[in-house]
Parts: sequence; C-alpha cells; structure tokens
Amino acid sequence: CGGINRGISIIQSNNKYHLWYTATNANDMGSNPFWKIWYATSDDGITWTKQNNKLPVITTTNAFDLKNQSFPNVILENNKFLMWYGAGNYDHPSQYNFAESDDGINWYKPPEINPVLTLQPNTFYSGALAGNQTLDEGDNYHIYFSGHNGLVWSIGEAYVPKSDYAPYITPAPTPLPTPEVTATP
Repeated sequence: CGGINRGISIIQSNNKYHLWYTATNANDMGSNPFWKIWYATSDDGITWTKQNNKLPVITTTNAFDLKNQSFPNVILENNKFLMWYGAGNYDHPSQYNFAESDDGINWYKPPEINPVLTLQPNTFYSGALAGNQTLDEGDNYHIYFSGHNGLVWSIGEAYVPKSDYAPYITPAPTPLPTPEVTATP
C-alpha cells in the first residue's frame, strides 16, 4: 500500500513552515514501490505547497541510501537543515543516514559518516529500525529510535559528539567513532 506514511518533520523558520515527509507513488506501486522523502512549505501551517517541482528531495543517490528512505527528522542549526533519516532495502530501515542542506531541497550526504547507525547483531535493534527523533543536547546529538530484535520493539538512544558532525562544515576525520547506544524495552 502506498501513499504518505513513515514519519514527518516540521520546522518553523523565518515565518515559514517547512515539512519533510515520506511517501510512495500510490498510483503506480508496480513500477515505483519505494519510500522517498518529499518537501513542502506553508505560510500558515494549514495550506501546503510541494517544493522541488513535486519531486522527492531525498532519494537513492549513494550506495548507503539503499532502496528506501523514510522517517525524516530535521533540526535547524547554524542556518542549516540537518536531517537524520532511515534507509533500507526492505520494508523497515536497516540504518540511519545523515544529510545537510541550506535550502531544504538540495541535500549533501557526507559519505565519510554515512551510515551513522546500522543494525547490530545480538542487540535490541538487530532486525529492524523505525522512527527516530534527533535532539541537539549541548555537546551531543542524541538519536532516540525504535529497534526490533525479531521478537519485540524497544526504544533506544544513540549519541554522537557534535564535533563528529563537522562534515557539514568541513570534511570529517576517518574513521569516526561508533555511536554509544542504550536501550529500554
């Protein structure tokens, strides 16, 4: 079943609402069954206009994007939009990726830090990932997310020092440290 699903993210900035959402082509699931991230804006938060010539803004442009992109979460920092989103080849994401944008339409996905979180064997997130919420908490970005181990869904937290996200300003050091993860069932 296609349509709009799998998370939205809304920011109000400069008297405008910015909305990123996940959708598929519900009219043509046979030839285009994949989830992509789209962008719309509004002056009042009620009437929305699709941007980017009504095309998705996050699609498969790198090997780490896999086939589906979903669950966008966007924050605004230093006049840049920062997005963490799910990517996977099947129904649910198997990893989270990071992208940055000046305009909400054109996104740079630093290959040196993507993917930022992947499924890990013998953990609460060994089978699948779902929605995420990234928060700016001082010196760290905290990613709260759902993980599935094949039996149950749990909520976990990953955090990465902000200094590790310098790639949205300058190239990243290689390799970056693995995010610390904690979980609660």
